[in-house]
Amino acid sequence: MPASPHHEPHPQTTAIVRVTEKLRVAAALRLVQSPGSTGARSSRDARALLASASEQEFNFDHLWAAVREPVSTSNPSGNGVGGVGGVAWVVEGAGRTWMLFTSSPTDDPEADELGSVIDAACKSVESGGLAQALINPGEHLAHRAFVAGGFHELAVLKYLRKRLTPQPSEDADGAPPIDWGKMGVELLPMTSATDSQLAEALTASYEGTLDCPGLSELRPIEDVIASHKATGRFDPEWWWIILDTATRSAVGALLLTPCPDQGTLELVYIGIAPECRGRGIARALLELGEQTMRKRGEKTFACAVDACNTPALKLYDALGFNCFARRTALVRVLRD
Repeated sequence: MPASPHHEPHPQTTAIVRVTEKLRVAAALRLVQSPGSTGARSSRDARALLASASEQEFNFDHLWAAVREPVSTSNPSGNGVGGVGGVAWVVEGAGRTWMLFTSSPTDDPEADELGSVIDAACKSVESGGLAQALINPGEHLAHRAFVAGGFHELAVLKYLRKRLTPQPSEDADGAPPIDWGKMGVELLPMTSATDSQLAEALTASYEGTLDCPGLSELRPIEDVIASHKATGRFDPEWWWIILDTATRSAVGALLLTPCPDQGTLELVYIGIAPECRGRGIARALLELGEQTMRKRGEKTFACAVDACNTPALKLYDALGFNCFARRTALVRVLRD
């Protein structure tokens, strides 16, 4: 049936814009919408998202959207808003690390449109740094959007955890001591070390790593350390630097962070320099982590590992870790 002459469909143009306060609820609604959510529930979730973001003083300057504007002969400027399309929000973290949250595209054109929104949102960050995003491995349209927005796939991450039954402190204290000297290394607690020693340890351990290789080249080591410290509840008592007993050089690190709200001890980082690999140091460090966890009382020991890091995955499997989730990590360097 032909359209009524009084209700002719208007051609639309799409503008990629920074979201104004007037459009925040509509943009937040697109961020929280999912295939089975109802309108009322999505609306509540959108307002809750904005309220939580305001409480945490998140910056809305990097919230961008594709806004569809109907254009007609009587309104050639097209100032009437026809609807909010793809949405991307870049949220700042520690160490000039930015996390990207987006709406979910439903077809190829919407994915390409979202890619343009992602690109605009990233370009609005003037301080530089590294933008990151995590998506489910099967989200092909989201992957397409991020690639169109200037991201590249870094790795598929496997999220592992091991549940332990807390033991009385006397049992934990009675665990056999780890003979670090037999492995040619000793542990230096971060409480007695400096950030420069930690930087040396991390840099040494990145050489030849199979865990997200190339990531260390994308940002300065100072940003990496700041990002690690912002994970969970930083406590230098649970960070160690590994020293080579012969050279006294820093050859690796073990960084643990308690997350009390989840009852979890998170393995933020573990790494060993090439010359010290194959001595059983990594296994001993994980055993130290378990001993620490038992003393503290957490119930879960958790970490994330590159799915291509076969040696590490074999070790975690041997120690009783199980995979509970997978995510595809994508990154984009933000230029100053």
